[in-house]
Amino acid sequence: MASPDTHLWLLAMQKLKSIIDSATWILVPLPDSHHAISTCWTFKVKHLASGALDCPKAHINYDKTYTLVIQMEVLRLLLTYTVLHQLAVHLMDVTTVFLHTNINKEIYVCQHEGFVDTEHPNWVCRLNKSLYSLKQAPLLFLWNHMCLHSVQGGNLAIISIYVNDCLIITKPAIKNILSNKLTMKDLSIAISILSININYNHISRLMQLHQYGHINKLL
Repeated sequence: MASPDTHLWLLAMQKLKSIIDSATWILVPLPDSHHAISTCWTFKVKHLASGALDCPKAHINYDKTYTLVIQMEVLRLLLTYTVLHQLAVHLMDVTTVFLHTNINKEIYVCQHEGFVDTEHPNWVCRLNKSLYSLKQAPLLFLWNHMCLHSVQGGNLAIISIYVNDCLIITKPAIKNILSNKLTMKDLSIAISILSININYNHISRLMQLHQYGHINKLL
């Protein structure tokens, strides 16, 4: 791997351990009636709203696909509700999001380069759970984990899911409840969502939305 950031990519590849620990697959001989999906490593860099490097990412048969992305009208409505009720907008990332759902098809995947089982190098991975590279993965996750709103003790919590990120409009305590259910990364107060920057002054109750950074990137 010829890159000055090789050590970062190798660290990102270790995320495969969390996949293995989640019993995502079992190693089996490939049945004659099936073929195995080939795999390859793909690398990308994820940035924070400020433009700073967040973390490097390494990722590795379907009939239905779907990815939930919040509509702009809904986003504006939720942010307006936030200002009116003086709530905070939080962001949380669901770690290894699609590994929380069982697969609904019999799918086999080749072992990953650099992580081939030495005792069974010719065997393949029969999936028990979904993977990022499967096109139906977002749909499987949302079938089981989609939550729009909840009212407990008179407090309203609104959770908008887009792919594996959660926009949460409520009091901070709800984040602890979510973290007890799923492995999540707290991204703190939302300052950017879907390439839209959010400037929110709680004291004056003014919110400004802009896309200066995204526009400059396109130019």
